[in-house]
Amino acid sequence: RLLRRFQEAVADINAAAVNQSTVELSPFFIERWQALEEMWGFTFPPSYLEFYQMSPEVVLEAAKKSGWQVPVPAFATPEEIHMPFVDATMEFDPVSNVTAEPLNFKPFVAGTTDPAVGMVTLERLLAFGTALVPLLLNDEAVSALPQEFKDLLSVPLELNIPTSDNSQRSMAFADGGYNDRSGIPALVSLKCPTIVSVLFPTGGGINSLGRDPVIWIFNSIAGLFGVTNRGIPLNAASFSVGMDYGLHMFDLFSNGENQLNKAIEIIRKQHEAGNPLIVTLENLDVIANPFWGTEAGEKGDLTIILA
Repeated sequence: RLLRRFQEAVADINAAAVNQSTVELSPFFIERWQALEEMWGFTFPPSYLEFYQMSPEVVLEAAKKSGWQVPVPAFATPEEIHMPFVDATMEFDPVSNVTAEPLNFKPFVAGTTDPAVGMVTLERLLAFGTALVPLLLNDEAVSALPQEFKDLLSVPLELNIPTSDNSQRSMAFADGGYNDRSGIPALVSLKCPTIVSVLFPTGGGINSLGRDPVIWIFNSIAGLFGVTNRGIPLNAASFSVGMDYGLHMFDLFSNGENQLNKAIEIIRKQHEAGNPLIVTLENLDVIANPFWGTEAGEKGDLTIILA
């Protein structure tokens, strides 16, 4: 699906975020960010230290304005496939001379052996994560591969989904990293009361260049509390398009305390003491998120382990 029209709505979302409440983060976090600038030898734009909360309702309106040309989350267990997105008539821009009828989408849960979606094995579900490769076909290294191999990699991963007009539609699925890199939103959607996530800072150990644990814990969970410092990137090919707008799962001020600042302080103390980098946030209030089908009123514990 193309995101051109969603790009056109992005400016509205960013403006709305800036007009919403700002978020004050701990002075220690700001110090660590500035130390990172010194380490790298350049200065981030001032907006990188201006933090806002993204409202799911505001982003939902922008998505509707775009004809729902947004990343649509889907996740699976060995037994079920979930697409909890809202009821919507999704539009598609023509590509060359190819056009597609609008999709009358409805949220659904289907068994992996449900005739509506066809037989889906666990191996096939895991293979959905490999659909990143077609996005790289313009990369210089990938373009050097034999054409027969590239043709094989270009085949989309398809699945039948039920529609609101009691029919089925074959849709292509892409790499899940477009929407989320942790699996946490899916577990919140499934109403798991206790979630443990092991996150590895890709590219090196926790003490390598740019992998400050305080910065990393912020980058790992800020979106779960709706906090952003840059709004949604204008480049629709950016993987962070989905991650910046759709991950707001928890109330930032659950238990009457800024949970991001709490996590930052816990990780700071653990790191300084040479202890394992583990933070647990208890009794978090879940908010309603139409992108992932979460409901307000639920509570949960979240443990993050930085490896």
